[in-house]
Amino acid sequence: MIFWQVMTVAENSDQNKKQSGPRSARAFYIASGVFLLYSLLLPLYTPLHFGVAAAVTLAAFLLADRGAPVAPQQEAQPQQVDTGDKQADALIKQGREDVQALESYQSILEDESAQQQLSRITAAASSILDYVTGKPDSASKVRQFLNYFLPTTRKLMKNYAVLAAQKVKGDNIGDSMQRIENMLGQIASAFEKQLDALFADTATDISADISVMQTMLSQSGLDEEDDQQGGGIKLQL
Repeated sequence: MIFWQVMTVAENSDQNKKQSGPRSARAFYIASGVFLLYSLLLPLYTPLHFGVAAAVTLAAFLLADRGAPVAPQQEAQPQQVDTGDKQADALIKQGREDVQALESYQSILEDESAQQQLSRITAAASSILDYVTGKPDSASKVRQFLNYFLPTTRKLMKNYAVLAAQKVKGDNIGDSMQRIENMLGQIASAFEKQLDALFADTATDISADISVMQTMLSQSGLDEEDDQQGGGIKLQL
């Protein structure tokens, strides 16, 4: 009973290490061995004996756990891309890594509005990458976006993270962080504009199709204006 109480205390003793990854089992084995050895060699008759055993076991666990390596958490890897165009694949792969990095910086932004702007940036960038994945021949249209604007935005946020981690923030740190936050809205608008530009050809095709259909409907007497004028239906077969 006393052993499991000690293990419960030990498990909650170091929150920082627990959050960084799973504990090594070595510490538990060492603590178990220490408790077993103590119970075999020394008396366990009074509450004092049990208290000493608990203290020794807990100390053994903490010492072993402090030196134990922590299993690193696996980071999500960008999905593999194979569009048949190696250059497009390379751009998409790097772009997705940049977007994933930007998403990881979301929580460090101190301003709620800046968080929303970063969400707009990652949403637009993801949509652009999805578009290029479906149409790899369009990679040339966003080459500057993927080679400069997206990675530079990632660099800005990386610098922001470094600045935000400083315990003492002077004018240079505070001003730089503010400038980055203010820039995010402009970047978001630019990314959304780049996404919209990719659909320019689609919009042209839709407009042309609608114009042709309207003309054919009129010639066939099937449009609303002919009905209102009492022209009747004139089908041309």
